[in-house]
Amino acid sequence: MKRQMNISKNSVRYIEELNYIDILNDKESLYNKISRVLHFSSDLNMIPIFKIKTQRYDIFTSTEKMALNMTLEMLFIMLR
Repeated sequence: MKRQMNISKNSVRYIEELNYIDILNDKESLYNKISRVLHFSSDLNMIPIFKIKTQRYDIFTSTEKMALNMTLEMLFIMLR
């Protein structure tokens, strides 16, 4: 797979979109998705970027803040 992607010197950004509603409803799915992306990107020269889709682009609602905090806590625990 590494040869097929032909990744050599420069790092590639891999963007994974997360929906804030899915984050709050299914923590196990979020954990599996983050784990899969981190495992995949560690073997290659990739930088994972997690993009959380919200209702508005300029402000966060309280539920969106909770989803963001939950994602950050999970990433912090997994990367320790």
